[in-house]
Amino acid sequence: MGNEKLTAVYEQYELPITKSIRTRGAILCESEEGIKLLKEFRGSLGRLELEDKVLNYLSEEGISTDTYVKNKNGQILTLDTDGTGYVLKNWFDGRECDVKNGQEVLAAVRSLAKLHKGFIHISSKVAESGTQEGEADLREELFHHQKELKRARTFVRNRRKKSEFEYAILKHFEHFYRQGEYALNLLEESDYEQRKKETKEKGILCHGNYNQHNIMVGMRRMSIVNFEHMNHNFQIMDFYLFLRKIMEKCNWERRLGFSMMEEYERERKLEEGERVILFAMLSYPEKFWKIVNHYYNGNKAWISQKDVDKLANVIHQEEEKQQFLSEMRAKQKD
Repeated sequence: MGNEKLTAVYEQYELPITKSIRTRGAILCESEEGIKLLKEFRGSLGRLELEDKVLNYLSEEGISTDTYVKNKNGQILTLDTDGTGYVLKNWFDGRECDVKNGQEVLAAVRSLAKLHKGFIHISSKVAESGTQEGEADLREELFHHQKELKRARTFVRNRRKKSEFEYAILKHFEHFYRQGEYALNLLEESDYEQRKKETKEKGILCHGNYNQHNIMVGMRRMSIVNFEHMNHNFQIMDFYLFLRKIMEKCNWERRLGFSMMEEYERERKLEEGERVILFAMLSYPEKFWKIVNHYYNGNKAWISQKDVDKLANVIHQEEEKQQFLSEMRAKQKD
């Protein structure tokens, strides 16, 4: 984006921009009213307006988010001289959450639980504002993943010359595939269908991409940003994604994992059905599927060292992961 176009966009806002710095996919702006973030927007206006309403509702609930700044015409979307759309967000003087800092991780879990409570409190308003499409059916997604795993195994089996990476896939395939079938069966036997229907009807939302990159740590508070993936889905999926990512980075350290679960429930108690879905999703070998599927869809003549290391790490962590799941299952039965 050239300086002339940038100036044309800035001039459409009431607040004067004193300084701007290009960052990853956006422009960080300093103004007399604090830090702002300018981003190109390519989605639908209806989606953007719904997101604006939701973020303002959350602010009323005391939750710190990256709300939108309206231009001089009272619009969220601002066009440059070529008709490209931009949005300006209220931003924060802070940094991303440090996943190696246990206290910060637990604070992020508390923030997530508070966000979920906020979503529940505003659900009636969201339902009145128009519904947002939900995520794909988890059972269909896992079923498709299982088919992709079998397809990749067939391909590897038929290769005349195999690399160590490919031998490792075959050696450990049966174990991970059985884990996938187990997770899928748990979902099939759960109250998944009823929960999915109720979530949509009640207008309950989840963030959709809750990770360390979307958690801003400031001097006084933690803020949650980037709600582009917000959708009608089980709120436990936000927690599952964050928990799994942290556990993968921390070798499935059981004490940390259970501390995260306890911290979440201090703010928002999980229902039994949510616990089943959480356990099922954690049981699924997501990382193994991702590596194998990436291999199958990529350049099979050259396997990157990065993928080799990732597969070795998944195999190395599996014992710790199963111990965590075993303890989790035992706690649920108590």
